[in-house]
Amino acid sequence: MGYIEFDATEMNNLRWKEIMSEQLKKANTFEIHCWNIEQEEIKMALSFGKLKESCWKYGKIIQGSVTPEFINYVLNIPKPTGYGDL
Repeated sequence: MGYIEFDATEMNNLRWKEIMSEQLKKANTFEIHCWNIEQEEIKMALSFGKLKESCWKYGKIIQGSVTPEFINYVLNIPKPTGYGDL
């Protein structure tokens, strides 16, 4: 997969869902990197995978298998709010 430019200026999740839908068709595994303060996101990711051993002290890495349940969840996540100009 090459570089895909995508940021918070997108008005909705439509383009993101199109990109993810195509990439998830080819994927067998996933990794989600969460900052330590993102407790809800960590909890969500752990419902689909396991904590990966890492020396990253600022966050957690969760890895797992791409399943139909995981794909359904990812493709139905609402667009985040409150992140300013990220």
